Amino acid sequence: MSSEFAYDAVAYPSFVFPHIRPDRLGAIAMLHGVDVPPIDNCRVLELGCGDGANLISIAYSMPGSQCIGLDLSIERIKEAKQIAEVVGISNADFHQADVMEFDAERFGRFDFIIAHGLFSWVPDFVREKILWIYSNCLEPNGVGYISYNAYPGWHLRGFIRDAMRFQSELISDPAEKVESAMNFLRFLKEGAPDDSFLKSFLDAEIELSEDRPPQNLFHDELSDNNQPFYFTKFVEFAEKYGLQYIAESEPASAFERRFPDFVRQALERLGDDYLRREQYADFLKARRFRSSLICHKDVNINHRADRNRIDRLLVASMSRPLTPNAKLDDDSTVTFAGPAESEFTINHPFVKTALSFLSERWPERFTYQALENIVSEHFPNYGEEEKQAGLQLLKGYLVELFHSTAVEFRCFAPIFLLHISERPKVSNFARWQAGSGYDYVNGMTGASMGIRDEMARALLLAADGTRTRDELVSECSRVGSAMGGSTGSSPEDFVDNNLKVFLNTGLLVA
Repeated sequence: MSSEFAYDAVAYPSFVFPHIRPDRLGAIAMLHGVDVPPIDNCRVLELGCGDGANLISIAYSMPGSQCIGLDLSIERIKEAKQIAEVVGISNADFHQADVMEFDAERFGRFDFIIAHGLFSWVPDFVREKILWIYSNCLEPNGVGYISYNAYPGWHLRGFIRDAMRFQSELISDPAEKVESAMNFLRFLKEGAPDDSFLKSFLDAEIELSEDRPPQNLFHDELSDNNQPFYFTKFVEFAEKYGLQYIAESEPASAFERRFPDFVRQALERLGDDYLRREQYADFLKARRFRSSLICHKDVNINHRADRNRIDRLLVASMSRPLTPNAKLDDDSTVTFAGPAESEFTINHPFVKTALSFLSERWPERFTYQALENIVSEHFPNYGEEEKQAGLQLLKGYLVELFHSTAVEFRCFAPIFLLHISERPKVSNFARWQAGSGYDYVNGMTGASMGIRDEMARALLLAADGTRTRDELVSECSRVGSAMGGSTGSSPEDFVDNNLKVFLNTGLLVA
């Protein structure tokens, strides 16, 4: 099979990436010194957009934006146009085009350019063209996103890729190719000595591979092109085109509190030499993947997040206090529950108060100034000097909590409901996801909610703005009877509980 048409023959799995959104990318760039303009009407380009699901989720939640997606696959672009029509948006255009023939004059400049799952998987001359597009089509304060496989971790994964390709090189059918490659990995594992590094390594890698869709393995591990980069080499490559590194799109990946004290101290001794600092961290973690933000080289970048720049951002957090009868206005320690079942403790009264307030109002986003005013009102007896010192500490804590994913920073507030309306409506995009077989849906903020069962899927589809709560209960009862299933609770409780989850995920719209 010619790799040129591989994405027409085998569709790459459709994904929506919450971390690849202009409101998030812009906020990270602003923290590091880029003066990103207001993004309500931003222009977004995605190279290698596939079926457009990720870009359509952006366009739907940012109706003032203009989104353009390019992909070489005719079939995927057809799907993207169909999805946009079903979802009901007119601010996303999709074009079947070769990156090598990109016309900068035709498409113009963009505030954000995205290339996810593309840079490592194309020939060298295409990589050169991709960086040329970023250099020539990013606005002066524009932000680019590029993901790529990274060394040193991919030295290990490369062994897996070589074995899979060696075993399957004579097989043409994509499904058989992946199945044969996976069976060979299992064969290697069974043949390795029980107490060997190879055995444990293969066991872990097979588990990771089995969790991925076969189409993903076909296009990634079995692709003719798969070029990882050391971080320093990627930065040098970008600099050839007048571009510079800003930060990672997933700040938690650089969260240094996960390292032992002596490691953090060693990294700290590198000072502002961010290139070596980042590369050392990659060796420490055997990092195998990066999703980096870049901008024009003449922008004044601070590679350490500047806490004073959060004045320009919106803040949200779902981290809630777990400590019974938690005291927020003193220096007692309170345990908070963060995302992904994480926990952390805080004893600073300003931080505890801020997190408690934000969790009560989740998923609402507040300007930092509004949050600061709310916190200040809780401490009327503090002198001005003491209060200002506390607010500066609050900023520092919020930046650190952002790097640990316990706090969100954004630079745009999508419109969604903060209450359950008389006739609840789940967003058109999320209902398209539910109807298309996704096992998750994305809210207007990008947050995702797993679809636990088919009854939940039925409720997502039924909540189209035409039915009252009681009519949704009747519909779920009817669907449940037809499916012969049970919700585990009364239909009324099932609907009420799920509507609250929909609300907290930012799924409900007017």
